[in-house]
Amino acid sequence: MTNINKDYKVQIDREVYTVQERCLTGAQLLKLAGKEPVDQFLLFQKLKGGKVDKVEYDQTVCLDDPGIERFTTQKKSHQDGSAVKYKIQVDRDTIDAPSRCMTGAQILELVGKQPYTDFQLYQKLKSNKVVKVEYEETVCFDDPGIERFTTQKKSHQDGEARKRDFDLLEDDSTALDAHQQVWDSVKDTNLNYVILRGVKLPDGYNVEFADVAIRIDGGYPRTQLDMAFFHPALNRTDGRPIAALTPLSIEGKTYQQWSRHRTEDNPWREGIDCLVTHLGFAMQWLEDEFKKTPRGVSA
Repeated sequence: MTNINKDYKVQIDREVYTVQERCLTGAQLLKLAGKEPVDQFLLFQKLKGGKVDKVEYDQTVCLDDPGIERFTTQKKSHQDGSAVKYKIQVDRDTIDAPSRCMTGAQILELVGKQPYTDFQLYQKLKSNKVVKVEYEETVCFDDPGIERFTTQKKSHQDGEARKRDFDLLEDDSTALDAHQQVWDSVKDTNLNYVILRGVKLPDGYNVEFADVAIRIDGGYPRTQLDMAFFHPALNRTDGRPIAALTPLSIEGKTYQQWSRHRTEDNPWREGIDCLVTHLGFAMQWLEDEFKKTPRGVSA
């Protein structure tokens, strides 16, 4: 028997939502995107061919067409005619945006990143996803709170090509680039590793920077990432031993495997955890090592 339950995907602004209802009203779509009270927002549907239609609150939109239906929202102006002020955060600076919507190039120029073609702009969404903003792409600041962006200066071509033995998920590669993290994707004995080059380590180890390899198994991102591998091998500067370490050969080098795993109290959160959060998890292991056995205390 055919399963009549079907999920539909809808994109509102830059977020993608999954719903089981085939048809939704404009008000329901606004609530889905957290635009409440709904009477303070307008909803528009992006149609094929570039046309944009306003969707009324009680108007029903069905999601039958192939692909993802796309919508954009806009916050209504104040009734007293006063101008709405929009604040955005770029890197660590919070500034007033001169208009409700700006292109990527305009945002870069606003914060003095000139020429803007020497820089790349990324937007940090509320879901923690990081997306690339193209120069000509328009971003509007209607959501409650401050829209957050980060910039990255483009690297000059130094002749060194990065290794790409397999394709990384777009969300992961974009997030790594946004954090200005140099990385390679390496296939070794039929296993896939992302190797993050020159990661800054917490104090207390024999090296300040190390390469960190993370194995990407076939079920990721639905299934968890596990453990991490360091090169060169890490030692505590106070000489205290570190438990559960084993050597492993990756890309012809001896990496140090840290056998650390998630627990029931700290499970993998599908849709939230990713390569970047797992790297943060691994950095926490290095800090926790000195909490378990403080410097100068016998193990």
